[in-house]
Amino acid sequence: MSDSDSLQTLEAMSDEQLMGQVVLEDPRALKILMHRWELRLRKYLLRLLNDQRGASMVAKDAFVCVYVKRAKYNPAKPFSHWLYGIATNEARSYQRWWKAKFCVSRDALRTIITGNPGKDSTGTRSNGMLEPADSGLSPDVADLHREKIEAVRKAISSLPIGLREPLILAEYEDKGYTEIAAILNITPKAVETRLRRARVTMKLSLQKYFDDSP
Repeated sequence: MSDSDSLQTLEAMSDEQLMGQVVLEDPRALKILMHRWELRLRKYLLRLLNDQRGASMVAKDAFVCVYVKRAKYNPAKPFSHWLYGIATNEARSYQRWWKAKFCVSRDALRTIITGNPGKDSTGTRSNGMLEPADSGLSPDVADLHREKIEAVRKAISSLPIGLREPLILAEYEDKGYTEIAAILNITPKAVETRLRRARVTMKLSLQKYFDDSP
């Protein structure tokens, strides 16, 4: 088999099969995994740390750990769970606080703290993400958006890391309880409890944005 055919064979493999090749010390397999996952991993870490340089550094460190710990990988479990678990542990050791800079709609706020997507002003179902501000907003409404930015930043960054991690995994990475449990090495029940505590804490901080005023 030519090198080209061999590379195509690797590229067609699942993540778990590629990790089998990483265990056998095939550097091409690790490179393919990095190509598949590095961008998504950096986005997750950026939300966790709100530090572009830190997210990039931690993502690279996570893949170094993937290689160093390759013999410990369990091929019966999804590679993504293992990778996110390693990255989360690496992020915990990184010393900067997560500081988000987003504008947020009322419906996105409601989704984050209740877990129930709402509808935006056009009747479209909100996806729960923090949304960019409309550049055509009036000065008063723009001021309110800026106030919400700061409120959300403080609410999320002030959460203990044990609550912040599952909240970001649930809301931004669209992970279910079982996946979050595998990534954080806790039980699904613990995930449910931590998410409930995180949402209650955020609701107390952001409740004033849920009144009927514009």
